[in-house]
Amino acid sequence: MLAQRNKLANYLRVFQSVLVIVLIFFLSSESFSNSPNKFNQLVLAKNFLESKFGVRSVECFPFKENIGFTEDQIPLIEQCLAGVQLFKSALDKVPKPEILSVGISTRFLRTGGFKTVLIPWDASLGEVVSFLREKVSKVEQDHFLEKISILKSKINRKFRIFSLYCS
Repeated sequence: MLAQRNKLANYLRVFQSVLVIVLIFFLSSESFSNSPNKFNQLVLAKNFLESKFGVRSVECFPFKENIGFTEDQIPLIEQCLAGVQLFKSALDKVPKPEILSVGISTRFLRTGGFKTVLIPWDASLGEVVSFLREKVSKVEQDHFLEKISILKSKINRKFRIFSLYCS
């Protein structure tokens, strides 16, 4: 009988611990989502892009050699958050954008993989929507990839670099 009581008491302690952990998780996630902290908002926006639109990676490019101290990074985080929110708004207006990776930057750029883009953090919504709607035809993609293949072959022959990665 005493062993059963101890066993029951142990189960209750474990249950209480799990309940406390669950409550802490829900309370902290609620405060995390309502946080005025720009970095937390950036993390949440990134997670939203991943879950709703299938975006695999979101990166921010400050294009600075020396970012500096934490206070120097705050405007960069704010710019990145503005760019991510802009991108999220644009994706709502573009059917099947097929973008797997986005970089928040200072210019528009579509990479040779054709599913990765850079967008300026301070562009207008219309500019981003227009950019995302521009699709590169299969013929243009093949032509571009052929040019890269030829260039890589030349580099290989001249410099004997057999493993060359381009992005």
